[in-house]
Formats: sequence, structure tokens, C-alpha cells
Amino acid sequence: MMDQGYCDIQDDEEEAREETRLIQLHPNIECRSAKTSPLSRDDWGTPQWFYDLLFDEFEFELDACANEKNAKHWNYYSLDERGEDALLLPWAKRTFDNCPYSKTAKFLKKAFFEAIHGNLSVHPIAARPGTIYWHELVADVASEIRFVKGRLHFDDAKDPAPFDSAVVIFDPENLQPVGGPKHVYWDCRPKKEKTSKRKNKDI
Repeated sequence: MMDQGYCDIQDDEEEAREETRLIQLHPNIECRSAKTSPLSRDDWGTPQWFYDLLFDEFEFELDACANEKNAKHWNYYSLDERGEDALLLPWAKRTFDNCPYSKTAKFLKKAFFEAIHGNLSVHPIAARPGTIYWHELVADVASEIRFVKGRLHFDDAKDPAPFDSAVVIFDPENLQPVGGPKHVYWDCRPKKEKTSKRKNKDI
């Protein structure tokens, strides 16, 4: 199934790259500032509180796709700085991956094969259930999908992301579960963020 849809997955990646290019050319699309919109770049860092929450649960041993500025773990791969291509290198037993959104399908495919070899990985990605790669690389094979309540505010971004997010988990002990992945609607926001609206109403 995965090989059959390879061309379609490439089309999805090309669509994601085109979306990023259009945002750069037309800064008024979905955002007020092309320089600070999560769609204007492909290397936005994971919010620290969000990573910490996942780390407490999974105890990562590797950040598969990062640079010196946005790395969340001391042990990380960096393609730009050190030429370390996470798509070609082995992953750790417990890997965190916030890859460029234009390469989501390739990293999900890599995650599946890593899980076959016993390695767990966790991926915060844009929630795009309508894409072909979601159907073939998430809905058909992932262990768990967590749909994040609210929209993430990436490191250095002026505004929250203009898209919903999901966390996709590939667990080698529960890969391709019967009945599909476990679905969770996840309210993981810090307490102060959850209560901010209530405070505003009281004022």
C-alpha cells in the first residue's frame, strides 16, 4: 500500500512546499506578517512547554530534526549545520521529531520503518486528515493520534499557527493496531493558558 501511494505522497509534499512559497510571496494570506508566520518558514521550533510535556511521558533520547537554535535534546541531528540527514540515519529507541512540514510524509514513512525495527517515535505535525499521506502513513499504520486542542504558538512566532496540530505516535508494540490508531482529543495547554479567557471575562 505504501509503495503504491508513493507518487501521491510526493504530490502532497509538493503541495505543502507550494503553500509555503505562496505565503512568502503573498504575506497577507492567513497571516499579518510573512516573517513571523508559521507558514513563512519550515523550521519553527517546538514550544518548550509542549516538548517538556511529551518528554515527561516518553523520555526521548534523540531530536531527529533540529538545529543549534531550536534543538530540544542535547542529542540531535542537524542537516543544515552538520549534514546529518535523519531520513538516512538510525533513530534512537525513543525519538522526537518536529520535521519541516514540507517533508512530513517522508518522515512519517521513516517513522514506520523505524517502528518495525523496535524504535518508538513521536511527531507533532499539521492535522491534515484530507491528505493522501495522512490516510496511508497515519490512519493506516500509526499507533495513536492526538488532536491538539487550540493552536500551537511556535518558538519565535508572532501569532499562533493558522492550522490545527496533531501528535502522531509510532509505537513498535502497537503498530498498525486492529481497528486503526487510538484517537485522542488532547487539551494539553498550560493551566494559565486555559484560564486566560476566564480572567478576561472577570475583568
